[in-house]
Amino acid sequence: MPTKQRPLSAGGSRPSSTRSHGSPRERRLSSVAYASAWPTTFHEGVTVRAYSPDFRALLRRSPQLPNESSPLLLTPRDVGDCSSFWGATLNVINVLMGVGVLSLPYSMRVAGLTLGLGLLLGMGIIANLTGHLLGACLASDARLRSYPDIVNAAFGLWGRRVVSMICFVELFIACTMFLILVTDSLHMLFPAMAPSALLVIVCACILPSTWLLNLAVLSTASLLGVLSSLALLLLLLNVGLTTPPGELGSIYRDAPTRWVADDDAWALSIGLTLVGFAGHAVFPSIYSTMDDPAQYSSVLNVAYTVIGAVYAAVAVAGYVMYGDATEKEITLSLLTHNPGGAANAVMWMIALNPCTKFAIVLHPIALSLEELLAPLTHAVSPRTRYLQRCSVRTALALCIAITALLVPNFVQMTSLLGAVFAMAVVVVIPCACYLKLFYSMLHWSSVLGLLSLVAISCALGFVGALAAGRHPSTS
Repeated sequence: MPTKQRPLSAGGSRPSSTRSHGSPRERRLSSVAYASAWPTTFHEGVTVRAYSPDFRALLRRSPQLPNESSPLLLTPRDVGDCSSFWGATLNVINVLMGVGVLSLPYSMRVAGLTLGLGLLLGMGIIANLTGHLLGACLASDARLRSYPDIVNAAFGLWGRRVVSMICFVELFIACTMFLILVTDSLHMLFPAMAPSALLVIVCACILPSTWLLNLAVLSTASLLGVLSSLALLLLLLNVGLTTPPGELGSIYRDAPTRWVADDDAWALSIGLTLVGFAGHAVFPSIYSTMDDPAQYSSVLNVAYTVIGAVYAAVAVAGYVMYGDATEKEITLSLLTHNPGGAANAVMWMIALNPCTKFAIVLHPIALSLEELLAPLTHAVSPRTRYLQRCSVRTALALCIAITALLVPNFVQMTSLLGAVFAMAVVVVIPCACYLKLFYSMLHWSSVLGLLSLVAISCALGFVGALAAGRHPSTS
C-alpha cells in the first residue's frame, strides 16, 4: 500500500518552480509565476513607486490565466533585502503589537478572567498554528511569495478576488478604528472639545500623509506601536504598584472582578482578542525576505510568546486595577482615575501611532482603485495622475471619516474587525488553503482537525459579529 507523501513543514526547503502546467494546481501556480515582483519588504510594500498588481486583469471575463507574456504584474523587479532571525522576529512583533492591546482589559471585563484568559491563550495558539500552515504552503513552491499567491494556488483567480475584497474591507475598518482611537484619546486630553469636531481635525491633519509619493518615510515611525504598547505596560505596572492599597487603580485593591461572565456580552471578547494576533497577510512577505526560511517556525514561536506575555500582562493588570470601572480603552481609565504626566505622555504616543499607520493601511485600497482607473488616465500628464491619486485618497479618507462619525465606537469596530475579518484571514483561509494544497498527503485525523477548527472559528466569528451589533455600549 503506497504511503502518503508528507507535506513540507513551515521551515522546509522550497522546491524550484516547474514549467509543467498539466494538473489543476500547476495551472493555478502558473498564474503566480510573477510573484517575485510583489513587494516583499515593508519599505517596498508601502511605496507607491513600486509596481503594483494589474487589477484590470482580475476583472476580465476571459478564462485565460496570466502567463509570462501577460502577467498580472505590470513589471517584474529584483528583491535583495534579507532579514536575520531576530530581524524577522522584530518584524512579526511590530506587525502584531499595536492598538489591539488597548481593549484587552475591557475584554476581560465582559468575558471574566477565566474565559478572557482562555480566549487569549487559545487565540494565540491558533494564530501561531495557522501562521505555520502558511509557512508550509510557502515552502511547497518557490513561486509563492505573498498571501494572495497562496490563495491563488489553492483556489484560482476567483479565490484571489474574494480574499482581496475581504482584505480591503478589513483595511477600511482598520482605518476607521484608527480615527476613532485618536479621537477618543484626544477627547480625554481636550475634554472641552466635541468628539465630532476632534475627528474632523484629526482627519484633516492625517489627510496630507496619504498624498505622499513615497510612504516609506512613515515606515520608521511604525515602531511607535511597539514602544507605546511597552510604555503602556510599564505605566500600568507603575500605577498599580504605587497607588495606595484600597484606591481605584491599585493592583492590591479588592476591585469587583468576575471570573466568569454573567451575560451574553462575553462574545465581544472574541473579536477584541483575535485582532491583536492578526498579521497573517504580512507573514509571507516576512518569510520571503528571511535569509534562512528554515527558521520561520522558530520566529513565529518566539514572537507569539512575547506578544502573548505582553497582552496577558496588560489585560490582567488593567482589569484587576479597575474592575467593573474598566473602560473600552485602558488609557481612558488611566487618565480618568490616575492622571499625570506619564499617563499624558503614553496617551500622546498611542494617539500618534495610528496617525503614522493610517496612510500605510489605506494605501492598498487606494492603489487598487487607481489601477481600475488606469485605462482612463494612461495618456494624461504626470501632474494630472498625481492629482487623481490625491483625489482618490481624499475620497477614501472622507468615507472613512463619515463611517467613524456614524459608528464612533472603538470596541464595536474592533470586535467586528476581529470576529469577521481577522477570523477569516487568520484562521479560515490559511486552513482552507492548506487543506486544498496538501489534502492528498494528510492523515484523516489532520483533515478532521482542520475542518473542525474552521467550523468552530466560523461559529465563533458569527457569534462575535452578532455581539458587536447587539452590544454597542462601551462602559
